[in-house]
Amino acid sequence: MRATLLILAATLLALPRPGAAQIYRCVHDGQVQYVQAKPRDGQCDKEDVTPQPPIGDAGTATSLEKYSKEIDKERRQEAKEKQAADQQAQRRQQVCSAARRRQAMLDRYGSRQARIDENGQQQYMTDAQYQQERKAVEQAVHDSCG
Repeated sequence: MRATLLILAATLLALPRPGAAQIYRCVHDGQVQYVQAKPRDGQCDKEDVTPQPPIGDAGTATSLEKYSKEIDKERRQEAKEKQAADQQAQRRQQVCSAARRRQAMLDRYGSRQARIDENGQQQYMTDAQYQQERKAVEQAVHDSCG
């Protein structure tokens, strides 16, 4: 795309530009007329008119460079957004996997799971603790796994 735009710009810059036209200003019956060919009556004044450059001709290369830079900036921004979305999806997958492992452990062992308290003693989960943990894990699976 960028190469195509650069080739187009180079082609436009290489084309010949129209030269100055010969224009005559004539006054007939109090009205001013502009003509390209000198009339026979000779009551016209020659005016040198230099045509204006075509629209977009001035600074074409600069405009193309600006456009190319804008496109590059947009593509970099899109790449950053995609990378952030990919990282977020990967993190979500990790959380989902951990929640599913915890859920499988609760299914397999139930309330017979033990935890070590601050005194170093083994404490088994009560049925209420098991139900609470089960609900929390189910919510985590629902939120992170879709």
